[in-house]
Amino acid sequence: RTLYIDTGDGTETLRSPLFKSRVNSNPIVVRIEEKVGPRGVPDLADAYYKVTDAIDYALAHFAADFDTVCVDEMTALRRYAMYRGLEYNQKTRRSTTLKKLEDDDMFLPAVQDWGAEMSLIEQFCTGYTSILKHRGKHFLLAAHQRFLLEKPRNKDGEVLIGEPQVVKEVRPAVTGAQFPDTISALFDNVWRC
Repeated sequence: RTLYIDTGDGTETLRSPLFKSRVNSNPIVVRIEEKVGPRGVPDLADAYYKVTDAIDYALAHFAADFDTVCVDEMTALRRYAMYRGLEYNQKTRRSTTLKKLEDDDMFLPAVQDWGAEMSLIEQFCTGYTSILKHRGKHFLLAAHQRFLLEKPRNKDGEVLIGEPQVVKEVRPAVTGAQFPDTISALFDNVWRC
């Protein structure tokens, strides 16, 4: 009994007749796709709002039909939030990235655009973990993994110059490397598969 918000290309298994017959599962699947123009430039903010609208609509109109909301996956959701952030930053004159994108068909985000994206993702996750918890629903959020790296050190703790970095931690790829716990901390469990 899952409302499955597909923001990427992860539904092949769910659509498989064998999966449905073996698992006895028939999730409610909402496919979110970006509208992309001829040069690969998306219609901005559209997909971000489609995700939030789909969850809000389902809760308002058929909440009794599902127990879990699954958003698959964070990479696309972050991209959608980035595009929404571009619009906001253009409107508030914090960034001209959107204008450059429209003029030159090149996507070169500024630091403040990444900040807007991270803020929107935190707002989305904070809001929906609370909303869904109060509605008695589970919330699953799939994310790719991010490797946090560090410089290797010798037995005395000195940095080994010229050596490749080593993996310090593996985290969900949700927000910037400076604040890797921000989103993960909102959830009761974080798994790595």
